[in-house]
Amino acid sequence: MAQVVGFSTPLLPYQAPPVVMAMGLARIPFRAAVSVSLSLAIVTAVVLVPLDYLWFGLLAKL
Repeated sequence: MAQVVGFSTPLLPYQAPPVVMAMGLARIPFRAAVSVSLSLAIVTAVVLVPLDYLWFGLLAKL
């Protein structure tokens, strides 16, 4: 249940080593990477966490 939240909420790019490698190889500016990381964390908190909770609640009733 925590996998969805764990993989999609790095608040800064340096919390996920593959993102840092991709930034270096693609020469992506740090500001752009931070913007994407924060946007993804907000979407995760607002959309994915409640969906995950509801999904596992539904599975528990089956």
